[in-house]
Amino acid sequence: MRLKDKVAIVTGTGSGIGKEIVPVLRPKPPQPRRKSTRAARVIGVAMDVASEEQVEAGTVKTIKTFGGLDVLVSNAGTQVVAPVVDFD
Repeated sequence: MRLKDKVAIVTGTGSGIGKEIVPVLRPKPPQPRRKSTRAARVIGVAMDVASEEQVEAGTVKTIKTFGGLDVLVSNAGTQVVAPVVDFD
């Protein structure tokens, strides 16, 4: 896989498409190596993607943990079921 050893952030992994993307990027469950966060192959970072500060903090945490960032899957979103003309 060309994504081997790449660092990715995937948003919206709580359900739907985002939840299904993670096993494609990381097909085997992570195996604990040491207690250090640096040894982790996968980490969870909670963030509200509508908050620039939270996105920045999550990105910084990822880069500090893994030494860089190669892939961003910006998948989080909401669905509003109403005609656009009904919004202020």
